[in-house]
Parts: sequence; structure tokens; C-alpha cells
Amino acid sequence: LSPAAMPVPPTAEEWESHRQLIAELYTRRTLKAIRAHLKEVHGFNATERMYKGRLKSWGIEKNKRHNRKPLQERESSSDAVLQPGLSVTNPSNGSSNTPHAQRSPSFPFALTPPGASPYPNDAALDTRSTTYFGTPASFPPTPATTFGYRSPTAYDPEDTSIDPDVLCTEIVNFSISILSRLVSGRPAHKGLEDWTPTDDHIGIYRTLQEELKHESHIRGCLVNNPSAAATASLGEHVKDLLKSFHPAMPIGILSTINQSLDPSAIQELANCLAASSIVILPRNDEFIHLAHRLHRLLAITTFKNFQQFVERICESLETKVLKVLGKRSLVMIYLMFLLNAKKAKGKHKTDNRILSMALERRSHVQHLYKHDHKLIVQFSLFIIGYRTLAAPEGQFDKEVLDMAEDCYNRAEQYLNDQEGATGSKYADIRDAKSHYGKTCSLLAECRYAQGKEYEEYREELHRSSRRLLLISIACHVDCPMGTMAQFDRQKRKLEQWCNDANDTLRLQQLRDIQGLIKGNKQRPKDGPLIPRLQDLRLIEKNNQ
Repeated sequence: LSPAAMPVPPTAEEWESHRQLIAELYTRRTLKAIRAHLKEVHGFNATERMYKGRLKSWGIEKNKRHNRKPLQERESSSDAVLQPGLSVTNPSNGSSNTPHAQRSPSFPFALTPPGASPYPNDAALDTRSTTYFGTPASFPPTPATTFGYRSPTAYDPEDTSIDPDVLCTEIVNFSISILSRLVSGRPAHKGLEDWTPTDDHIGIYRTLQEELKHESHIRGCLVNNPSAAATASLGEHVKDLLKSFHPAMPIGILSTINQSLDPSAIQELANCLAASSIVILPRNDEFIHLAHRLHRLLAITTFKNFQQFVERICESLETKVLKVLGKRSLVMIYLMFLLNAKKAKGKHKTDNRILSMALERRSHVQHLYKHDHKLIVQFSLFIIGYRTLAAPEGQFDKEVLDMAEDCYNRAEQYLNDQEGATGSKYADIRDAKSHYGKTCSLLAECRYAQGKEYEEYREELHRSSRRLLLISIACHVDCPMGTMAQFDRQKRKLEQWCNDANDTLRLQQLRDIQGLIKGNKQRPKDGPLIPRLQDLRLIEKNNQ
């Protein structure tokens, strides 16, 4: 390097702050790879010569693997890892014992059963390469070759640390590195956290809800509406999630795991992520490594300790997300809400810094995009959702009540605009109906709480609440990704409200909707519970 290109030597304090990570990485990676990783992720720039000198002063030497079998011996012993009952294909002639390879019982389109692993919980991971080049002839084909996906990197248990602290650090770094794909314009010489964007990322935010719908669905399975049936379908949801991969998804998944209290559901999710990512994602994708480290962290810790480590991961991500996306980013606000949700709910207190940034961004949205009712409703609902997490159930402060009324009015206008526009697509009307339904549900809760507080207006407010909740249910069942768990939750609440008020009319309307759902036996995947429900206006009219 010329003197101008020579990096400024890091200080002793900087070396020490990265010592643990460097020492751990040095046991399994080259100096060139370590140097590139720390420069890219941490902005830590040092030459290989500097690394060698520092490692020598620390007394750290490269570990060497011993007693490795010769290639021929390893290939000849490869049959031992195959599970009985699998068809075997010889790459040289393409013949097989059966027309199709038997699929894994746990993941229908995932990997063939894995070989023996020194770690019991790694049983869901396939440790073999799926390419034919240099692969023993006894290996059967896997979906990476038969379904057209790119061949993944083989997962080597020795390539992942067994130090929980190192695993946490790497999970955070991979998450931030993946998230940084959203941001363009970062100078090449800047580390991920050395340069902060200044725009609001409105283009990214507009599509965020649609792009992350599968991640939101998984959150519903584990947090919002947990059930055995929902958990059983995690494998399919994970595949959909990975096929429509979004750079913000890993942080959403980590926040979901942080909020879930179900060990078996988290284990199932970790298994699915590790097994399916190696099949679906491009070779050596960072999320494959993240998923394996998450799986390993769960395998080597108790569930209680695992929860504590994930909490630490989410706390660390809060600071880094703000740095990588910038304080003006709407996407940053969304992710910060997710990461802070468990803490806010547990402490019954919102983070004033996050809430202050969110309210400032809401003012920005209302001013700059004042005619975009959908955008304002979406962003406001996220803020309300975060605030209600910290409040006692059924209690809403005045600011939330005012925001709920504003959201309802804007969502109603958005729906009217879509229904009245010439040439509107039904998908757009359905999207508007979805937002309208969410605001109806929110306002129903608010007015019902007000009715409990103000006796003189109780009957009127509670009647309005029942009307709004029924409309919300009618909207929900006609929207994509609608779930029976959410329908059942709203149904039980409306039944209670109607029984308390002897409201037989709305009870009958609710039963009619339930009957239509049961009659919709040909529901397509991700389709509505009731397609093209045309009687929404009739329900509204009868609810006056």
C-alpha cells in the first residue's frame, strides 16, 4: 500500500473492543475474511500485517484440524449418514431406486434427512452439499437441485461458535448487514454505522406492509393469536417468507421471537428457518448464517437464558437500526416499535425517545403527504398499537382516542375514494376495506372503554362499539391473509358485548357471517375467509 492508502492504525482501545470477536473468528476463518468482515460491518480498518502483530501479542495461534480423513475414505463412508428408506441417485447416470426422492417428514419441500450431528438439536439441519460437483454418488437429490433453487452452502457444525455472546454479536451484525441492503448511497469507505441516511424512505415504507405480510403472519401465530393449528403451519409460512425475502424481515423475526413465550413454537420456527433458508436462499446468503446461529443459540442454552440473550439482541439492534436507517426514516420507526414492544409491555411504559421520534414523523407525514389517507392511517395505527401495549387493557388516553377518531375518518374516506373511483380494481377496494376494518375495531374498543367511564353516554357509545366491531369483522373476513384465529377473537368479544346488551340483531348477523365462512370450503391460500362479501353496506345500514 502507498502511504496515502495505508489505513490509520487502530488504537489499543479499538483493538481491545474487538478482541473477543477477532479471536473467535480466527479459529475458523482466514485473516483476509476477518479483515473484510470487520471493515464492512464495524468500520474497523487494519492491514493483515497489523492483525498478525496483534494476534501474536495476544498469544493467539491458528487452530489446526487434525486427523482429517483422506477424501476417498470420507466419500466411501458417506453412506453411513444416509437415512434408511431414501431413494439414491447416481449423478453419473441419473438412475434412482424410485421415481422420486422421499421428502423429509418434517419439511415437505425442505431438505432430505440430515446426517449425524455432534449437536442433538442440529438434527433439522442438512450438513451436506447439494451440488453434484465433488459430491459422493450415494447422495440423493435435494430440492436445491430438483426444484430449481440455487445450491446452498453446506452447513458445518464446526463453523458456528458455541459461545452465546459471540453468537449474539454475529446475529446482530448479520441482521444489520442485511438491513443495510435497503439503503443506497453509502460511501464505499464507510462502515455500516459510520454513515446515516437523511431521507424518510417513503418509497420503502409504502410497500412494507405488503412485503412483510408473511412475517406479520408468523408474528400472529406466535404472539398475537397463538394456537396449535397456527404453529403447525409455520413451515409453509417460513417458505413463503423466504421466497419473498425482505431486508427488514430478520429484525421482524427476531422481535417476534423476543415477544413469544412458547418454547415449542420458537423451536419449530428456528428449525424451519435453518432448514428452509439453506434450500431457498442464494448460496452463502447472510440470512443462512444468521438462521444457523439462532438455531445454535437455542440449542446450547436453556429457554430462560435464550430469552435473555434475544432481549439483548433486540436492545442492541435498536441503536444500530437508528444509526443505519436514520432518525427520519419511517421504516426505522416501524422496526423500533417491534424491537421495543416486549420491553414496553413488560414495564407498562413506552420509550419516550422512540415515541417522540414517531410523533414527529407522524407530523411530517401529515404535512408532506396530507392527501395520502392510507399512509397516514397505516403510520398512525402503528403508533397507537405501540402506545396501547404499555397501557392497561381497555384503557386509552385522550391522544389515542383522538388519533383513533382521525384514523377512522381517513380510512372511511380512503374506502369511499376507492369504491367511487372509475376503474378501481377490487384488490384496491379490498385493501381499503382492510384498513377501514382495522380502524373500526380500534374505535370500537375506544368507545366501549369510554362507555364504561361515562354512564350517561354508555348505551349510545356501546351501541356504536357493537356496530363498529361487526363492520370490522365483515371487513376482516373479506381480506387476504385473514385468519380464523383473529375472527374467533373478535367474534367472542362481540358475542359478549351483544349478550350484555341483549342485542339479538347483531348476534344473528354475526352467525350469518360465520355460516358463510363455513360454507367457503374452497378457500385459496392467503385468500379471504369470505370472498367478495357484498353485504358490507347492508350490515352498516342495519347497524345504524
